[in-house]
Amino acid sequence: MKATFILLLSVLLIHKTASSQQPAGVYLSFNPLAILEPQATYGLGLGYRFDQNMEVFTEYSILKPGLFTGEGKFTNIKGYRSITQFKYTISSNEYTKSKTFIGMEYRLRKYTYEDQANFTNKSTGATIKEYNFINTTTAHGFGGFIGKQWDLGEESRWCLEAFIGVGLRYKMIDRNPVPSNSFIVPVAAGFAETPNYVDNHTTLYVPGGIRIMVRL
Repeated sequence: MKATFILLLSVLLIHKTASSQQPAGVYLSFNPLAILEPQATYGLGLGYRFDQNMEVFTEYSILKPGLFTGEGKFTNIKGYRSITQFKYTISSNEYTKSKTFIGMEYRLRKYTYEDQANFTNKSTGATIKEYNFINTTTAHGFGGFIGKQWDLGEESRWCLEAFIGVGLRYKMIDRNPVPSNSFIVPVAAGFAETPNYVDNHTTLYVPGGIRIMVRL
């Protein structure tokens, strides 16, 4: 994933060097509120504007314990999140130097942490208490959104973006190692995420955020 992000950055920067036509061009962005999420994210985004209406965007971030929630009951949390978006401008306002856009996105989030739970044997009914294992969660999300961009000053290379939408997210849960022929005993995890006893499932999610962007 990191290699893909770096390759895309290199290709777009080369293209930018070869063509200086506007409004097409490359821009970088970051989300100043991402570190406040339940799982704090640290990363950068890269976008390319094909013309006045269409642009594509990708963002890669590493996941860390939340600034306020911490690790909760779990330890050694680590992972990443990537977001790829396609945006189409539906209206522009020259007076306010703003534009409204709609778009679609795909996001991938994968993280692991050390967990502990009770497991009950399906045959004997015996329970192994406080069994240690590694929980790996992989989430695929597809959604649509609407948003707005504002230029931060006349002829400025900086702009502010805000967007919000709705989508579906499929989570795959993998626990390793676990006792054979056993099931996990439900206990609320308190991780501001999926409880550790929930298996693969689909839920709604709300894509949204605020980005500060600079055109290169």
